[in-house]
Amino acid sequence: MSMFEDAMAHARQAIADTRIETQPFEHIYVERVFPDDFYAALLRNLPDLDGYERLSESGRVHGEYSPERYFIGTLTDRLSHLPAQQKMFWGTFFEHFHK
Repeated sequence: MSMFEDAMAHARQAIADTRIETQPFEHIYVERVFPDDFYAALLRNLPDLDGYERLSESGRVHGEYSPERYFIGTLTDRLSHLPAQQKMFWGTFFEHFHK
């Protein structure tokens, strides 16, 4: 099993084991959603700010939206500007977690 498959299985179990809170609205708070080694790899592979896209310029939100909110694009062409290691990590991450 790959690191990503292990992380997906761990995340599914962590979510399944988490109690639904009802106040002030229904939600869950999942602690340690990823195994420690996977989380460390995720942190090591976070891009510099120029590796993210502004959410306000993405067409995903409308109106007055903070220009300080960013996301990592999931499409291959959006990952193409990342260094090779980050491109590989995030491409594989999205293959497993963006279904």
